[in-house]
Amino acid sequence: MKKIKILALSLGLLSLGACGDDFIDAEPITTLTEANFYRTPADADRALIGCYDGLQRVWSDGISFPVASEIFSDNCFGGTGNADGFGYQAIDEFDRL
Repeated sequence: MKKIKILALSLGLLSLGACGDDFIDAEPITTLTEANFYRTPADADRALIGCYDGLQRVWSDGISFPVASEIFSDNCFGGTGNADGFGYQAIDEFDRL
């Protein structure tokens, strides 16, 4: 048991010396950063598309964030018909006790 601990400790110490400073301070060559992005109008369009990408459907039942925020607020109400989005009505009436 003592030999296993010594072996594990020595392997751990040897692995710490395997890394150099160039490994830690390496510049990314394939990742977009602030230094290598926003150089052309196409890059600005890609950034704007990335901002709007968060507004897509991200919930499991397909409700997008803008629609859900309107349902949760008092801005949305329905005609209470059978085909009026029963699931949305349940969310809309959640805060009415």
